[in-house]
Amino acid sequence: MGRKAAYAKLSRPRLFSVVPRRRLFRLLDERMQHPVVWVEGPPGAGKTALVASYLESRRYGVLWYQLDPGDSDPSTFFYYLGLSAPSRKARLPVLSPEYLASLEGFTRRFFREFFSRIAPRTVVVFDNYQEVPESSVIHKLICVALGEIPEDINVIAISRSAPPTEITVFQANGGLAAVDWSDLQLTIEETNSIMQARAAANIDSAQALHQLCGGWAAGLTLMLEGARNKGRLIEDIPAGTQESIFGYFADQLLGATSQADQEILLQSALFPRITAELAERMTGNKEAGRLLELLYRRRLFTDRRSQSRTLHPQESVASALRFDKEHIYEFHALFRAFLLDAAAKRYSRDEYRALAYRAATLLKVHGSQDSAFSLFCTAHAWEDAGQMILSVAPGLLSQGRWQTLRDWIDCLPAQCLETSPWLRYWMARALIPTSHAQARESFECALHTFEPRADRTGQLMCIAGIIWSHFLEARSTERLKSWMAALDPLLSPDHDF
Repeated sequence: MGRKAAYAKLSRPRLFSVVPRRRLFRLLDERMQHPVVWVEGPPGAGKTALVASYLESRRYGVLWYQLDPGDSDPSTFFYYLGLSAPSRKARLPVLSPEYLASLEGFTRRFFREFFSRIAPRTVVVFDNYQEVPESSVIHKLICVALGEIPEDINVIAISRSAPPTEITVFQANGGLAAVDWSDLQLTIEETNSIMQARAAANIDSAQALHQLCGGWAAGLTLMLEGARNKGRLIEDIPAGTQESIFGYFADQLLGATSQADQEILLQSALFPRITAELAERMTGNKEAGRLLELLYRRRLFTDRRSQSRTLHPQESVASALRFDKEHIYEFHALFRAFLLDAAAKRYSRDEYRALAYRAATLLKVHGSQDSAFSLFCTAHAWEDAGQMILSVAPGLLSQGRWQTLRDWIDCLPAQCLETSPWLRYWMARALIPTSHAQARESFECALHTFEPRADRTGQLMCIAGIIWSHFLEARSTERLKSWMAALDPLLSPDHDF
């Protein structure tokens, strides 16, 4: 996959100017004496903005990596993280099957080489850590990686949750320091500063707003926006979780926009990340890019990101991003969840699936296969999803991402595998690293479908896979003779294989 496919995981925030958080900057100065800093807080607490602003103000080099559920597959994690490291003659290794027997050993070697390529006084940021499932082996591997951090490099993890059990062991040894929700909550002075910067209100309303939002940055932003639209503060806020309060205010925010702008927001939310060009092509509205930029500049839960590259300590974030050819916009997780829910309510099932299909097609052309595949599934466009798997399967395996390939094929209805022997073949290839017997069974099922179709190439590939599975299993070789004999009639001189 090219750079367009990787931008989602390797991009970093490009934040509009914010009120300096001197108190938290001083706290981070203290925490950065430890090799690892864990920044924990609820959605909308300002975690990402804080870390990005702090690293820019202190002129650290930055390598920003966004975790997502796909990183529960170690091969995917190592592949994309390897892309983010400064390149040398040799690329960082992918997690191919021969390394599975010693996963921790591979992790140590990978991160020793990874950190050796990074300039001193650089910070590696793992954003959205909470996206990795609790059951994933990645937590254990990251704990191993943290033990390889050189003295002149730091790691910051940004998460909605506390460190997983595997990493708390590292914390107990003094290698990890935390910034939690009690630290992130706005003080009354900070609330007042933000309001003054926006020319929003006087000190009396600042105290009222601070009490209502409880120091929650997202709540303050929404309340200020609500007051801006209605000309007064809204005090009859419904009780509930921060998510429900967010939905209450976001609904008011959406209701204050025009019908055309609502369509732009609802359709753009289908994309995990979107450019102005994609938004305009998706909606057919040439003003879509303008709206995204306006939301970003008004700090309404929209980040603007750029292709990631490691910054030298002397290089500011602003200067490094000056050469961007296009901006990548990303809605805050809460805001996107609200917009997707609103879209599901506004559009009929068929309309929603049609929009998802359109978005998937655009993403496929744009090179973002992971997001495109997910949207094809949302649209129930199983034929397109299957064709996408067939087109990217060799690439996924070359990246060591057999688990991702398995997961994608598992998303398809059983009928797709019954009618497509090539999907069964690629499932077998994805099973080879971990289950030779299951892989062999899948190869044989595909072979039985290729035979009546006289697909000689498919038959050859399946028999080769079966022989390979026997070889890897290193057990009885008696059946190999019959399978090798089956190759003879398929290897005729007139067949160009």
